[in-house]
Amino acid sequence: MTSVPALPSQPLPRLFLTPVDSHLHEFLRELHRLVEFEPAILDQIATDLDAHGRHKKLLREADRQFFAAQTPDLARLAVPLSMPIILRRSAN
Repeated sequence: MTSVPALPSQPLPRLFLTPVDSHLHEFLRELHRLVEFEPAILDQIATDLDAHGRHKKLLREADRQFFAAQTPDLARLAVPLSMPIILRRSAN
């Protein structure tokens, strides 16, 4: 069970000043009241974040496999070595 954190608007001594009254501060206070009312929501949020991270990892792995299949290995690339290479000098 996750414990409820300290009130976000209480300043730490010598570290932060008292927060300014703003929409963000009111939003944070409202979120803190929500967590105080239902602390289990933090566990649910952590579970959702974990599921989202696992989904993103599956997508990254699928992309990695796709790009690996699209890029030929240079050792197996059949390029005849007898092809003449023409180097042109620039006009500069």
